[in-house]
Amino acid sequence: MSETLKIPGLTILKYKETKNSVTILGDDKLIRQFSKKGSYDDLDTAIENIAIAKNFLENKKGVMMVDISGCRGTSLEARKYYSSSETCQHFYACAIVVNSAVSRVIGNFMIEINKVTIPVELFTSQEDAIQWLKSNFIQYV
Repeated sequence: MSETLKIPGLTILKYKETKNSVTILGDDKLIRQFSKKGSYDDLDTAIENIAIAKNFLENKKGVMMVDISGCRGTSLEARKYYSSSETCQHFYACAIVVNSAVSRVIGNFMIEINKVTIPVELFTSQEDAIQWLKSNFIQYV
């Protein structure tokens, strides 16, 4: 992935690439984060990913779509951090996109095992995830 990432119909206002993900803020006020293929999330990368999203939000709450279909795994510490009240306080809701058995396990851990304090839904397409966020939460942003 590179800064040439384009999403039809969306103007990218902010863009940040790290070793394991790409995060963008679109003109629709939605944060989109894409795990790079084969990436692994540990506590350090989780903290970095959320810090980028918080920076994009400029100390406001927002909504986020996270596509973890390229991720090969997430550490227990990272899952705890992502689902913590410290992290969730910055978001109204999160949509997680998966497309493999590994990604589904990661998503289910985040939703069912970790006590997430915001609405979180699991989707198999980015379009459905974005539609859910826009239909239910974008008015708060």
